[in-house]
Amino acid sequence: GNDFAGIDIELIKEVLHRIGCEVVFVRLSFKRAIQELEHGSVDIIGSMLRSSRTDDFAYYPKHHHCVMFRMYVVSKKMGEHSTLEEFLAAGNRIVVPGNSSYGATIDDIISRYSSGVVKCKNVEIGLQMLAKKHVEGIILDPTVAKYHIERLMPKNDSISMIRAAPIYLGPPSKFYMLFSKHTVSSSIVARYNEELGLMQDRGE
Repeated sequence: GNDFAGIDIELIKEVLHRIGCEVVFVRLSFKRAIQELEHGSVDIIGSMLRSSRTDDFAYYPKHHHCVMFRMYVVSKKMGEHSTLEEFLAAGNRIVVPGNSSYGATIDDIISRYSSGVVKCKNVEIGLQMLAKKHVEGIILDPTVAKYHIERLMPKNDSISMIRAAPIYLGPPSKFYMLFSKHTVSSSIVARYNEELGLMQDRGE
């Protein structure tokens, strides 16, 4: 479909195009995406935390990207709390888009304060919920946040009130692309590694 957008999507499209591969995106739940990758029904899953559960059926490329997640709030909430645990313990609610995972540290805290977690379909819906004050925060990769806030601002002035808060969320998390061992050859993964490395070296 044409409704797939985001930094990760653009990166996947560009790298695969450069190595001569065509890409078609499908929207799946996290659980089903893993199952389909295992069975070879999909070839690639984007931006996954590394897990021993997938080692038998997935290649992890050499390159990963580190994400230092930030808590985004409406500006009046700035500076009220210094950690994620303090923020949730104070009764604030956060919205989690889809089946987002943020790494062990953040995921553990969220699981302990699950009553303060609201699920939504995607990042843009989550940002709109925050702007309307249906929740008090959303945790995002800053690059992803910037992309979606800029997309939404022409349609919704209240989005401009959203800011990254000085709340410590833990160390950076490493995210990888996963390639199915059933349908993707190791040589394709090697070419992906090489092209992505060249792009990083050139600062693209």
